[in-house]
Amino acid sequence: VISCDTVCAGGLEQLQSFTNLLNIKLRKAGSTQELQQLIAEMQGYDQILIDSPGINPFDTSDIKTLAKLLNTDTVDPYLVLPAGIDTEESGEMARAFAALGVHTLIPTRIDIARRLGGILAAAHSGKLAFSDASNTPKVAEGLFSLTPKSLAKLLMPGAYRESSKAPMPKARRTGTQ
Repeated sequence: VISCDTVCAGGLEQLQSFTNLLNIKLRKAGSTQELQQLIAEMQGYDQILIDSPGINPFDTSDIKTLAKLLNTDTVDPYLVLPAGIDTEESGEMARAFAALGVHTLIPTRIDIARRLGGILAAAHSGKLAFSDASNTPKVAEGLFSLTPKSLAKLLMPGAYRESSKAPMPKARRTGTQ
């Protein structure tokens, strides 16, 4: 795990706590050059997770800063977006991130969202594919695969329960090197 979020108060410490729980080494990169150097040093790893700084997708300066971090062929950026946010805003955010080369969406906070239209609007507006999702505040419990079937269960739980007694998807732990 590499953190590029060196500005947010307590952000690095919080991520360090999570990586400690998962027994994963955390490294930090304060610039694009440092990030590229760390990525090069980690060649051969199955997966490298990069935590970018949180940005305002409507601020040109923030977008330029993130674009510099993403300016490498080795990074496959994902948009991590909480469920339950406004549909218009999430759509606008997704379009801004899609312009940076983001193709995939990981919805979070599904467990506390009452309306999932925001993540659907984001996926549609940004032409983003769904990946995994989070439905627990316990980060160490991981993610679950967001498939057409699990998405249908989330969007129409009452209708799905009537036709099947299958439980809602559970989070799974993900492993990294």
